[in-house]
Amino acid sequence: MKIWVGLYVVMVFFSCGKNKRQFEEHHLPASGALILNEKNHPHGYAEAQCFYCHVKANIHRDNTTGSPLIETARELTEQQGILSCSTCHGANGL
Repeated sequence: MKIWVGLYVVMVFFSCGKNKRQFEEHHLPASGALILNEKNHPHGYAEAQCFYCHVKANIHRDNTTGSPLIETARELTEQQGILSCSTCHGANGL
């Protein structure tokens, strides 16, 4: 059992190894392609655990789209955690 848990942890760690642990920068157009699909989010599409790759503390820190709702997004992420993602980003293929 311990081997499987260890393997799982290693898989998660290496699957996100290319992501630097810094502020998220997605360079979305001002209109915001916020709904995630296979084309604009190929590595995370259909993954339910967003925080495996996205560091919660870094999400929505830079307002790259100029959205007046960025503060609301920060608050929702802080209060609701993973449950808040689908509010703006859709079901992500789930």
